[in-house]
Amino acid sequence: MQQYFINQSFDVGDNVLLDKDSLYHLKKVLRKDSSYTFRVVSNENKIFHCHLVENDNVHIDKYLDENNELDVDITCILSLIKVDKLELTIQKLVELGIKRIVLLNTNRCVAKVND
Repeated sequence: MQQYFINQSFDVGDNVLLDKDSLYHLKKVLRKDSSYTFRVVSNENKIFHCHLVENDNVHIDKYLDENNELDVDITCILSLIKVDKLELTIQKLVELGIKRIVLLNTNRCVAKVND
């Protein structure tokens, strides 16, 4: 099921407007119509089920009380690597739900810290 993010707060029964790129993706790329339901996330991190209505609006059907956070705090200790790979690694660790990332300066690491 597709999920889109809307940077505003709303509630069940409201009609909200998706951004132009998300609307294009939903209607032209995926070729979905008003019968297709999908999820939207508000700026308050609330998840809702919704569907398309006329005038390219999204009608909010119901609130989903889901908590996707992990019950445990996970710490990743990561050796220093090149900057471009480090940014990607941190991004993926955050997506996986890692709470803390500790960078470790080792003798054999490629990147060096300037003191």
